[in-house]
Amino acid sequence: MVIRKVGVRSLANMLAAIYVVIGFIGGAIVMLAALTTGELAGGAFPLAIIWAPLLYGALGYVGGALVGWVYNRAAAFAGGIEIELEAGEERGSRSSTAGVMIDE
Repeated sequence: MVIRKVGVRSLANMLAAIYVVIGFIGGAIVMLAALTTGELAGGAFPLAIIWAPLLYGALGYVGGALVGWVYNRAAAFAGGIEIELEAGEERGSRSSTAGVMIDE
């Protein structure tokens, strides 16, 4: 099987969700560091837990859309990525290929 095309919006949404979680973790670490060092008086550190996930999510969305677009152009030229799937037990009711066009 070869992945010839990915859903650009699907990839962008997935990367945005992943980067929101990463941003939340990073913002929490910055906030915790600010609490332990007493740097909260500056005022910017408490906002890290709010702004970091928003910024990371936005950048993840834009980056995912860009990567999806570039991949689709490169796959049209180079033929895509060959993958090997194994038959197995279906989990849930959603298709495992949502947003991905696969040629067999």
